[in-house]
Amino acid sequence: RPIASPGHAFAGSARHVVRPKIGMKARLLTVALVPSLALMAFAYGAAAPRRRAAVQADSVRNQTLSLATLVNLRYAVIAERASSEIVVRTRGYGLTVAQASAYLGYDVTVVLARGRARVVSAADRAGSVGQRVLADLQDVRAQVDAGSNKQDRVSTAYEALDQSVGRMADTHLATLVRSVDAVSSGIQLQHAITALTDASRLFEDGREVQGQLAFMLIAQGPERQSHQLLLAAAQARYEGDKTELDRYVGATALAAERVRVGSPSVLSLDRATGTALDPTKAATLPSVTNHPEGLATIFAGTVDYQNLLYETISATAVDLVTAAGAVQEKADRDYRDATRTAGLVVAIAVLWALLNAFSLARPLRRLTRAVDSVRRGELHTKLRVGNTTREIAKVEDALIDLVDNMRVVEQQAAALAAGRLDEPVLSRSVPGAIGELLRQSVERLASSIAEERTLRERLEYAASHDALTGLPNRWAALEHLEGLLARAVRQGRSTSLLFMDLDDFKRANDGHGHAVGDQLLVEVAGRLKGIVRTGDVLARLGGDEFLIMFDGDAGADGAVTLAKRVVEVLAEPFVIADTRFDVGVSVGVARSDDGAITGEDLLKQADIALYRAKDKGKGRVEVFDHELQRQLDERAETEAALADAITTDQLVLHYQPVVDTFTGRAVSVEALVRWERPGHGLVPPGEFIAVAEQSNLICEVGRWVLGAAARAAADVDQAVGRYCLGVAVNISGRHVLSGTLVDDVRRAVTVAGVDPARLTIEITETVLLLDLPIVIDQLQELRAMGVSIAIDDYGTGYTSLNHLRYLPADVIKIDQSFVAQLDEPREAPLVRLINDIGHTLSLLVVAEGVETAEQQAQLTAMGCDRLQGFHLSRPLPLDDLDRWMAGSPSHVTGVSAESDDRVQSSSR
Repeated sequence: RPIASPGHAFAGSARHVVRPKIGMKARLLTVALVPSLALMAFAYGAAAPRRRAAVQADSVRNQTLSLATLVNLRYAVIAERASSEIVVRTRGYGLTVAQASAYLGYDVTVVLARGRARVVSAADRAGSVGQRVLADLQDVRAQVDAGSNKQDRVSTAYEALDQSVGRMADTHLATLVRSVDAVSSGIQLQHAITALTDASRLFEDGREVQGQLAFMLIAQGPERQSHQLLLAAAQARYEGDKTELDRYVGATALAAERVRVGSPSVLSLDRATGTALDPTKAATLPSVTNHPEGLATIFAGTVDYQNLLYETISATAVDLVTAAGAVQEKADRDYRDATRTAGLVVAIAVLWALLNAFSLARPLRRLTRAVDSVRRGELHTKLRVGNTTREIAKVEDALIDLVDNMRVVEQQAAALAAGRLDEPVLSRSVPGAIGELLRQSVERLASSIAEERTLRERLEYAASHDALTGLPNRWAALEHLEGLLARAVRQGRSTSLLFMDLDDFKRANDGHGHAVGDQLLVEVAGRLKGIVRTGDVLARLGGDEFLIMFDGDAGADGAVTLAKRVVEVLAEPFVIADTRFDVGVSVGVARSDDGAITGEDLLKQADIALYRAKDKGKGRVEVFDHELQRQLDERAETEAALADAITTDQLVLHYQPVVDTFTGRAVSVEALVRWERPGHGLVPPGEFIAVAEQSNLICEVGRWVLGAAARAAADVDQAVGRYCLGVAVNISGRHVLSGTLVDDVRRAVTVAGVDPARLTIEITETVLLLDLPIVIDQLQELRAMGVSIAIDDYGTGYTSLNHLRYLPADVIKIDQSFVAQLDEPREAPLVRLINDIGHTLSLLVVAEGVETAEQQAQLTAMGCDRLQGFHLSRPLPLDDLDRWMAGSPSHVTGVSAESDDRVQSSSR
């Protein structure tokens, strides 16, 4: 209730306690007119107040109707906003409205249309205010209908409308509350106002619960924990709001019961909320990316929940209007009864009024004006009315004391509203029991505000800092980087960014557990804190990635110097739990001299430089420059052209024979991929395979080669005369790890109609180090189909003999780097050892890169099974292969093909 309500009580008392100070004759006259005075007092006390009550009750009813229309309009706009944001958000996920409707089980357009119809209906009842709202809605509706996926713009537009209508509703509510205080028998109306306020809080807190649950499904790691805290606070308020609504009756109680019971979709939403708040389950709560049904649950629950809460708001508005009507009817009835009674005594009371008018009227009018000023909240109005009776003077003094106390309360409320908890006025109190209650309330409010401020500061810190290291997180880092770039534009300063990634962290984390990995990250952060300068910002992006940002005029050399210092500091070993860890770090440096770049773009440049540092080796510093940008542009152009080449048959296969060491006969052929690029001629694989390896195109190239090689095997009888050839394809490690290799091989041999036994799959030795169980499973399945397996480039990786014993392989191929150095004393024994290991394990041994007769002779003497290289034959097109084989010894028994052309890069 408004603070001014005690003033009303004093104003009413002033009318009854004043007795005129008169002489003896006047007293005798007063005694003679006692019956008339009694009747006049009755008339004044019954008719006049009830007339005012009737007028006030009518005003209250009109204000209530206006407030109800504004409340319905506001929450209709809020309901439409929820539907519009869902439409825009689904577009942001890359879905059309139709796709979203099919996926979510709701016709999104119908939900949106129903929300808009509610707004139109509520706006019609709101008159000119409603029409202005409809006019303001045209632009944001046009954005939604035009296919916008900018949720921030749509949300901002709806938020502005919500605040506009909300301010008008709050103004009407404040006016209504003051009016209700002046109306007798208004307790039911006060309860209805409280119910409307509680229903509004339920609506707002319910929306917060849904929003924070959606953020939890989208967020990861510390960000999810932050949203869990906010969700818990919102859910607590939401449950309290539902409890508050249980106190009311009528339409409000029925609507509140529906909210409490809910629909199936709302109950699913409540279960999802409970899961998110359960400490034992929240960590396993699926995200939208790996459990999209969570999004459907939130959408369905949100739509039904908005409908239920909108009905609750409408029901409370109906109760409010009903209560106002009841108050008006009672006030009118009381006024009619009082008027009939007062009419009988007015004539008698006139005489008493005339006798006392001169002595009492003027001071009472002044006192009434003073009381009215206090009622309006004008606490600084002059309250002294001048010469008057002793009784009126006492009332005047009491009113002055009351106003002084109210000023104290007003100052305390202003201090609390502004958050000034150290104001001396907060320690003051007003006399009496009410003053003691007010003092206790002020103390509780001050304590609550202080606790809320502390909690808000903790939440803000948690939202912007990494929970493990205490460093700013990715969001805070990007925000600070944008600030540095903006300052660079204003002040002409440069901005430098160091992007750091630990080199061997994964090995330490996987080998010793996440607890040790976390402690290692903490110690890395501690060392970095020790070398950053005052004003520099150190942040952790996530995982084992860190950033250092700073501005200044030190130039690129200063950034590189700091980066090298980082490499030196982190190169020192770490000791955790008596275990030594050597991790090291690679650093990418990016720099902006004028700030004319976004933070995301500068971070991307540093990431590219970091990638180059990783590519060149560990413990390196690389700087993003124009040459790197040019290489990236060329790589992007090559990648786009290669993607087109795969679909337009610009790729071709050349074949290189493999001969038997002892007979000299061609016993197999290796097919190598080439690119007939328009405007460039025949492009060797060294210029495009690396680009394909760094994208998903390498898998597409592998599938193309599988299909082409299988078709060549099927057509080889016609292509090379009497020779019967098989197929083997060298597959990239990314293709193996994609999990589609077995299906791709099966599809290739099925479409070509070739026996799988004529196909051989070659993988490099280094592929075995990526994920040995996955590789072995697929190779075993391929062998079960009849496909042979060869290990290419053997000797360049780190495969142990134990691994080799259990690998499902048929052939090992000695890498050309060993063959090229056979004349070196240390290399020949290595080649002989690899040959002996292969024979010991019953594997066929093939030597690659044979370029001289001397090499052929040495390999023959070692007992190597087969040879391949320029000395024997270069890679040939299929027609040239036919002529070559026609002039060579016959009885060719196999052909091999590989997609990435690794046998002899100089020949390709």
